Amino acid sequence: MVRNWDILKAILEEAEGETLYDSIRELERPRNVRGVSKLEVAMKQVSPDDVERTLYGHIRLLTESGMLDGIQVQGVNQLSVGHVFVTMAGHDLLECLRHQSTWDFIVRQARQNGFAMTFETLKILAIEFVKRSF
Repeated sequence: MVRNWDILKAILEEAEGETLYDSIRELERPRNVRGVSKLEVAMKQVSPDDVERTLYGHIRLLTESGMLDGIQVQGVNQLSVGHVFVTMAGHDLLECLRHQSTWDFIVRQARQNGFAMTFETLKILAIEFVKRSF
């Protein structure tokens, strides 16, 4: 699985809006009868055969990095979902991903300087963006 920032953002937004569980269940339905959620839009670029693995993999990344709480990843494609909430670190990440001008700066700087797009790089460049804004 390749990490996809759009999918990470959609998962965080759904968790913030307390709709993640419903959106996950919606992805299990046939494509022609699904509603349209932020998660559904982000997952459109994923092959139908890889939706479950990609979704659970991204949820695992967010959970294990401390961005989400209330989810236990029990296997490759098995989750135990309780009351899911976005942690403080998750809210900080979501703010970076949500604001287009911040995100554009981060991506541009990472590409220009040859940085890998990691959580740490993202945090450092977000701080640099704020500094340059004052």
